[in-house]
Amino acid sequence: VIAFGGGAGVGLLISLAKLPDVYDLQFYAPVETTEIYDDKKQLLTKLFDEENRKVVSLKNVPKHVQQAVIAIEDSRFWTHQGVDPVGMLRAFKANIDKKETIQGGSTITQQITKNLFLTPERTIARKLAEAWLSMQIEKTYTKEQILELYLNQIYWGHNAYGVETASLTYFNKSVKNLNLAEGALIAGLLSGPELYSPYHNVKKAKERQEFVLKRMVENNFISPSEMKKALEQKLKFTGGKRGK
Repeated sequence: VIAFGGGAGVGLLISLAKLPDVYDLQFYAPVETTEIYDDKKQLLTKLFDEENRKVVSLKNVPKHVQQAVIAIEDSRFWTHQGVDPVGMLRAFKANIDKKETIQGGSTITQQITKNLFLTPERTIARKLAEAWLSMQIEKTYTKEQILELYLNQIYWGHNAYGVETASLTYFNKSVKNLNLAEGALIAGLLSGPELYSPYHNVKKAKERQEFVLKRMVENNFISPSEMKKALEQKLKFTGGKRGK
């Protein structure tokens, strides 16, 4: 048994040694959309393949938009070290209670790890690698750097990658101009961008918006009165489905 345990431990160490270097994230630059303007600075067209994206600095993302994303995706983001067992248990219970997947158990850091470093296979080895890399990312980068990377990298539906393009896609405005109601709605899209898209099902999109706002109240990001005001606000989906 001792020999087996020792062999397994050595094997695990060798596997971890072969994992990507998280320091490479400092050189990571998300693919952005090419914008072509005329001589009067009027946008003529946008060129992009799969990923339609415009990178934005975290300082240009309103606090209430950041909080909406954190509330629904990783409420203990500012305190965990990359992996959050408490969050996993909470998400599991919420999903069981609702009999559907309404919350994910992965932290924001784990989502970055899965999207940029690992394959989508569901194995114990991959989950261990994900946890290890996530903790290394947390040791190497600030929370602000991690959140900015996530907001610019994640998929929001209709070929929109990153929060700036998502804002343009659904509301035809820069993310810096989103109000609480709009920010909560796009945050609610993250667990199922096509399923909860207001272009596909406005009712489901509004239900997710309400769920995000409730989570924001639970996390003391907003007051119940702010939630009520946001829910009463009429939303206008004036963006193009591909962010054009």
